[in-house]
Amino acid sequence: MPKVDSLKAVKNVNTPRDCYLDELERRYSKEKLSETFTTFEEYVNEVYAETWYFGKNAYHNRLHLKKVYELGLEHDDTTLILEFLKYSAKTRMPNTFRGHFDTVVNILQKHDVKMLYDLQFIKAIWPNLSRTNRRDWSSIFKILHSELHLEQFKEQREWVSNNLPKKKKVNPHDPVNGAYPDEVFNSFLDKAMGKVVKTYRNSSVNPADQNKFHVYSGSVFEVMSLISSRRHAQISQCKIVDISPYAKDENLLQIIFYKSKSRIGGFRASSEKVPFVFSELFSSVLSDYLKIYHNHIKALCERFGYKKEVPWQNYPLFPRFFSSKESLSLPKIHTNDMHRNLGKYAVRYLEISINRIRHTTITRGMELGLEKEKLAALTGVTLPAVGHYQDLTPQSRRLINEKFSKNSLLKSAFTWNLAEYTEHFGRIIHDEFGVEVGKAHDEVSCNSCSKKLGAPMGCYNCGADQFLPAIEGNHKAQLIKAQAKRLFLETSGATNHQVFEIDTVIKRIEMVIEAVNQFQTKLQKAVTDDK
Repeated sequence: MPKVDSLKAVKNVNTPRDCYLDELERRYSKEKLSETFTTFEEYVNEVYAETWYFGKNAYHNRLHLKKVYELGLEHDDTTLILEFLKYSAKTRMPNTFRGHFDTVVNILQKHDVKMLYDLQFIKAIWPNLSRTNRRDWSSIFKILHSELHLEQFKEQREWVSNNLPKKKKVNPHDPVNGAYPDEVFNSFLDKAMGKVVKTYRNSSVNPADQNKFHVYSGSVFEVMSLISSRRHAQISQCKIVDISPYAKDENLLQIIFYKSKSRIGGFRASSEKVPFVFSELFSSVLSDYLKIYHNHIKALCERFGYKKEVPWQNYPLFPRFFSSKESLSLPKIHTNDMHRNLGKYAVRYLEISINRIRHTTITRGMELGLEKEKLAALTGVTLPAVGHYQDLTPQSRRLINEKFSKNSLLKSAFTWNLAEYTEHFGRIIHDEFGVEVGKAHDEVSCNSCSKKLGAPMGCYNCGADQFLPAIEGNHKAQLIKAQAKRLFLETSGATNHQVFEIDTVIKRIEMVIEAVNQFQTKLQKAVTDDK
């Protein structure tokens, strides 16, 4: 065994982090060492701490920076990497940031720091990198140049982005893509059912494991979404009491869905008129799920020492985590943040779009000659909504699938005359100086809009297509305001979703300005030709 003196000597040896901090203090001051930043999840960390935290003191919510200091980089290079990681931690979710951290460390361990600065070296090893590594490097240079504004990485950023493998990706949430092909829709179902079968065993072996149960719960959630064409908000509202045997066949189960959009404050204010009946196969899957769910609650009662009877019928069908006796005695249905947060607690991000699933179901139903009432019950939409599909020929439907674009709103935005404005629009939208910016189709919709306090700037990105911009409106002033707000959000550490929303507003205003300019050019040309 080593002597005590030798152990003390080992402890007194400066680590790479100690050497870095000594140099940092020598260059700046001691106050520099206590610099802090706030993560995306709003946890405050010291920049030069040994560990960064992203949640409560659980192992998976912390990250040790020892690997960064042990890379053996120069002081300035280590500072650059820390700045990169700090920005990533401030603007990315913890899992995304952890991926950036692992990518940077692994690549620097393999290729050295010269890959950051030497474009010729990047070009030399580029053919040997995998598709994933190439995209990782593109993401790194995007942050270094475009977001940290380091001009020395401009050439690397441009070359890497131009030499990424080109892969045409289809956004499943874009209605332009129309109905899913049969083979794609079937692959969604096969994949989702495969998840159910795969996770069923793990959940039944250890019913007290909440992580495994939620993976299983999410897979059942996904299958139900595909089968029923219901929004995540609707499925997240479901309780166990909503499931019952089908009257005509005891082997089948049925469920009552509640409307996802309601003007009444209560969440489960009104249900759909017709219950949704599941097939025999999914009824057996749902029955097995309820048995495992029941065993899961029973195991949690034993863990938390809860000996009273639980309100089983009032439990949400797809629950959040249970953390205490109170959560078992008072199960909470999901809160009123419908459109953005509902469903994410029950299932992870899906590759499917419920709008397109519903669109596919109605399209296939019309091709098979099903009645409107049947299709409305299958998908949970109104009869007038189904009627639009019935009135169209298959050729017209395919044309819509291929040609539909939201830009058509802007193309037809400037073809209205004054009489049509007065007849079709119930509300005029002004800016802060009283200048008319546009019109709104439905005043009632504007009154219930959650972003009406942001008018008129927020109206350009109206999700209900209620806003129609005016030719005489000062849209450039709104663009300047939107760009100023974007700069403020960027510097104040706003969330990614806030930045995404203001970026969308800016793009829509730019499209409006371009359409106005084109219209005025055509008008001026027509006046010139008349002369």
